[in-house]
Amino acid sequence: MESLDAQCLVMQLTEKEIPPPDLWRHDRSGGLSCAYEGGARVFTWSPGDVTNMARRWRDTNSNGVPEDAQPFVDAHHRIEALTREAGLGPADMVIHDFNSDELRAVWVDEEVVVVVERIGEIASPQVRPRVTKPSRHKI
Repeated sequence: MESLDAQCLVMQLTEKEIPPPDLWRHDRSGGLSCAYEGGARVFTWSPGDVTNMARRWRDTNSNGVPEDAQPFVDAHHRIEALTREAGLGPADMVIHDFNSDELRAVWVDEEVVVVVERIGEIASPQVRPRVTKPSRHKI
């Protein structure tokens, strides 16, 4: 997914300057947004910009996925595979919340939200996706 590669590029470019944004929104359209929780600004890239960023990441990347992003990238791929298996189309948006260690996949028309909690922890009986009603997101 190109927006995942674009997210990795942004994180890599800013890692020595500032901490990574807390919230990342991957849109079905291919767009990408990020923000800092409690901040007033949202940074958004169009699908075309995301494609260029992803290409740049793939062409220049030598360090692999940033450590902070790896659990979210893995969870994002897992949720995509699970929804394909379940016969659902792609989510309208997938949100990576670094503060709460959650990944949320949202299908607006179906009013479905799948939340994967405690990203990065070893799967256990207590770590299960939960389905909730949609709520307003900051990005």
